Amino acid sequence: MNTPLRDILERHENNLQLATRRMLMAAPTWAEDVPLEAGVYVVWEGDLPIYVGETSCLKARMSDIGRPVNHTFARKVCKALLLSPTSLEELAAAMRMRYTLSFATISYGRAEVEEYLVIRWQKTLVNKPAKRLLRSPQYDWVHAA
Repeated sequence: MNTPLRDILERHENNLQLATRRMLMAAPTWAEDVPLEAGVYVVWEGDLPIYVGETSCLKARMSDIGRPVNHTFARKVCKALLLSPTSLEELAAAMRMRYTLSFATISYGRAEVEEYLVIRWQKTLVNKPAKRLLRSPQYDWVHAA
């Protein structure tokens, strides 16, 4: 494993763990100050990471997170909590009560950061690593947290 790359991935993990967390869907303007930059975001339930995503525009992706038609996390929440995917108000209320979000802007390598975190945090995440990642030697050095 390339040590500088490992250090970068571990630094991003640490930054996301320490980043300010905000309540999902707290108000209509809950994400108005989220930057337009690319990055990685984590949805937390208490202290446990439960979803990791990457995007080319954090602000645009946050506008999707409460819509099951646009976001995997929203679909998984609806299924887990037996909510109708058309009841956006119920979904927003459930998200407000249960989840927080942290994010970090990452211009290059965000897919690698997401892959690393999905492997590292796979025990608590609702999104699981792709089989190709688990078969690849690229992340053999990563140990689940």
